[in-house]
Amino acid sequence: MKFKTRVIRINETRLLID
Repeated sequence: MKFKTRVIRINETRLLID
């Protein structure tokens, strides 16, 4: 579950970068 949270956080960061 912790890994999933990390993936979601990375996804949000990628959206911000995009």
